[in-house]
Amino acid sequence: MVIFDAKTDELEQHYLRDFGAHPVASLHPGGPRTFMIADQAAKDIFSSYLFEE
Repeated sequence: MVIFDAKTDELEQHYLRDFGAHPVASLHPGGPRTFMIADQAAKDIFSSYLFEE
């Protein structure tokens, strides 16, 4: 599971569209929106960055 903040509106849309991110409760009200990517989508992201050639 990956939990992160989207720093811009453009990144927020990218995470939703391309990674299937889900909004979750934010620890910083009024700040960046917090998202979660879990299960196979999270594994795929880790694999693509950890095992790049």
